[in-house]
Amino acid sequence: MGEFAIGQSVLRREDPRLLRGQGRYFDDLKLADQLHAAIVRSPHAHADIRGIDTGAARQMPGVHAVLTGADYAVDALGPLPSMAPYKKRDGGPMYLPPRPAIAIDRVMHVGYPVAVVVADTLDRARDAAEAIAVDYAPRPAVVSICTVPFRRVSTVCTTSRPMPRPESSVISSAVEKPGRRMRARVSASVRRAASSPRKDSRAGWSHC
Repeated sequence: MGEFAIGQSVLRREDPRLLRGQGRYFDDLKLADQLHAAIVRSPHAHADIRGIDTGAARQMPGVHAVLTGADYAVDALGPLPSMAPYKKRDGGPMYLPPRPAIAIDRVMHVGYPVAVVVADTLDRARDAAEAIAVDYAPRPAVVSICTVPFRRVSTVCTTSRPMPRPESSVISSAVEKPGRRMRARVSASVRRAASSPRKDSRAGWSHC
């Protein structure tokens, strides 16, 4: 086995101090003029933000700031950088939609930050965050693999025809080029699984 391999045990150096109660965590930090933040997150996978009412939160005791996408835009902080600079099949750069750290006018996944409350304590920050009212206008969202506009996943779904694949696909070329034998094995496994539905005890689980 080489120096690094899947399943290889890793020597841990932090256990002795953790077992002796000497671990340090962010909640243990007590600094001068320390403040705490709570984040308001979107409950929608895709929605427009029609308005945010932060008036009540700003008036609550101990609150120092309530920041929204409007503040983020004014400061011109720009989108978050991508950590996966893949290329398209034609060798061109992958399309990267702008993703600000705080949603400006649209949320693009469940849990997207919509507002940040800064207060004296974490409890006060959380209380103020709950006082923020966000007006969402939900938009269509992909919530199942069966609705992804990508032809190859159609074998999983009980549909009579493959779903159309857009010409402007941005799937990475690294994903597009698995070996032929591997593709055949995966497709066969998917077809067997789709043809033999089974019950699952986990709440919220459903097959295509």
